Amino acid sequence: MIRLAIQTWIPCFFMFCILNTSNIKSQTITNDYQETFEILKVDPAFSISKNQIKEITSLEEINKHFKPEWVKEYFSVSTIAIIDGKEKRVTSENNLLNSAQKELLKQADVHELVQISINYLPNNSLKENEAKKIHFSFAFIPTIDAAPMQGNTTLANKIKDILNAKDLAYQQEKHQLAIATFSISAEGDPYDVKMVSSTKNSTIDSVIVEQLSCMEKWNPASYANGKATQQDFALLIGDDQSCNINLVNVEQHENFGVLHRK
Repeated sequence: MIRLAIQTWIPCFFMFCILNTSNIKSQTITNDYQETFEILKVDPAFSISKNQIKEITSLEEINKHFKPEWVKEYFSVSTIAIIDGKEKRVTSENNLLNSAQKELLKQADVHELVQISINYLPNNSLKENEAKKIHFSFAFIPTIDAAPMQGNTTLANKIKDILNAKDLAYQQEKHQLAIATFSISAEGDPYDVKMVSSTKNSTIDSVIVEQLSCMEKWNPASYANGKATQQDFALLIGDDQSCNINLVNVEQHENFGVLHRK
């Protein structure tokens, strides 16, 4: 099983670790802000589905942080993928995906990372302008997401009820957001549970980590070929307008009325 680790080297650019999400939630409205208590699916920073391959025409559609205006001249762009367990490489002349690259992506093993390597001359006015390289990887999104066997809403409410039963019910202050992350293995078991943004109460943090760690088995995520894979999630508690939201990548979802910025 592969733990997806995305690394990107981009000149003059500072990247946050971002996570793309979908919803499992319970919400309450306060006088000042909308409080959320939700479990979110987390995708890698750079990821696409197999169905998107036919629509994608350029590298910046895969990596939104890559800017073609950085480049004065391309020397080579390499796309490296794993097909039936063997590494395959296709080279192109610029940021536009050619037919060979698209065919490589179509055939690529869905559970493996695809690597992009860009060798270029920067677009700047330096007297000594040297060639640079940008490397990044992206993953394929599972066709079926992991899901708790007892149901999504039930799980979020269960954790909230346990906190209440332990007399640990609390309300985050405005602009405060606690975040716990965890993964579900290809076997459906929770692991790697941690608080990435504290509730500011060590007892509550401990209960949250304990409850997420001892969750019942989930139905694991899987690809169209039936292969199960690990998937990451996050529990958010508090004000989703907090600057802590920058720890996760969320987008607008009208059905739930919560700001989800991508």
